[in-house]
Amino acid sequence: MPGDDTYSAANATGNLVVSQAATTLGSVAGTATVGETATLTATLTSSATNAGVSGQTVSFALDGTSVGTAVTNSSGVATLTGVATTDGLGTDTGGVVASFAADTDYLAAANATGNLVVTQPTSITSVSGTASFGGDATLTATLLASATSTGISGETVSFTLDGTRSARP
Repeated sequence: MPGDDTYSAANATGNLVVSQAATTLGSVAGTATVGETATLTATLTSSATNAGVSGQTVSFALDGTSVGTAVTNSSGVATLTGVATTDGLGTDTGGVVASFAADTDYLAAANATGNLVVTQPTSITSVSGTASFGGDATLTATLLASATSTGISGETVSFTLDGTRSARP
């Protein structure tokens, strides 16, 4: 205080303690194509501001095995690519785990889990149809797994004829 007519000037010193900011991991997910590598992502945010935290290292595990780390971008998203997986077609619920260890600025985030979704590219071949004037049309197609060129059964193929989607699969 500089002082005035009533009070004399005074100074004091003290310590300011700045605590580490709490963090949260979220939006944990993974995608892969059958027979290819996976891409894993997670978002690290500051619990105080809900904003992404950049420049921090997030660790990933897939199916219980540590598979690597990635640094968060300016939005707080860490992306790890080229992860080997033997998971088959479908969703591996909870198969992806992300973690963040504390550093000098941020507290550790609790581990967060997400799903690995494995898809299979497909193609449709041998599309044909027959119809008589004024009658119903019969349409056929073959659905193939692109990687193996083998037929896929049990899936629905939709047809569009002259701009109108077929009412029946």
